[in-house]
Amino acid sequence: MSSGSHETLHVMFKYLAIVGWGVALVYLTYTSIRDYMSLKDRRAARRAERLAKRSRKKRR
Repeated sequence: MSSGSHETLHVMFKYLAIVGWGVALVYLTYTSIRDYMSLKDRRAARRAERLAKRSRKKRR
């Protein structure tokens, strides 16, 4: 194997590592945003439920 192709291999692996880290970061960001949104939705649903219960109690 000549030193030129060896160098190319190193550069290729470096770019692969950078791309891998990029994909991992994007995935982690996506999942954390998705989890946050679902948590917010659940919280809002719980709040709406409480308000509905309260308004039902007032009507009685």
